[in-house]
Amino acid sequence: DWSNKIYLLDPSNNQIWKYTYKGTRNKFGSAEAYVNDDTDLSSTEDFAIDGSIYALENTGDIMKFYAGGKQEFYINDAPLNMFQDPTVIYTNEKLNYIYVLDSKESRVLSFMKDTKTGNVIYTSQYLFDNVDGELRDIYVDVDSNQMYILTPTQLLQVQL
Repeated sequence: DWSNKIYLLDPSNNQIWKYTYKGTRNKFGSAEAYVNDDTDLSSTEDFAIDGSIYALENTGDIMKFYAGGKQEFYINDAPLNMFQDPTVIYTNEKLNYIYVLDSKESRVLSFMKDTKTGNVIYTSQYLFDNVDGELRDIYVDVDSNQMYILTPTQLLQVQL
């Protein structure tokens, strides 16, 4: 969700749907198409919002959208072995970083947001050895500076 809106990813229809809460009617309005061009979202795995929308493709590419339009977006200083199985992207308006979970490699890659260019810069990765099953989800608590990683049987906690 973002502000008074809920966004839903629909890769089969190449769209991110936006539902706006109508306070005077105490309900959400009907679906509105967010992406306003012919961008292919069919291989999109996940997305995150911080005012812009970042869509993570299964190849590891990240697309950035603002006001429905695709923006130029680059990952600077990317590692040679970028992603094997990117499944989750995480950020929000309070974070200065974007995190991407590489499930099968048991790691999370960290990218610092460059406020001057609108791009990101690869900064580090967090490796999780001896994990029971694949990594499933990620949450970052800005206030405590903690990252939480969910596996099928564990909840891992990392100090950032």
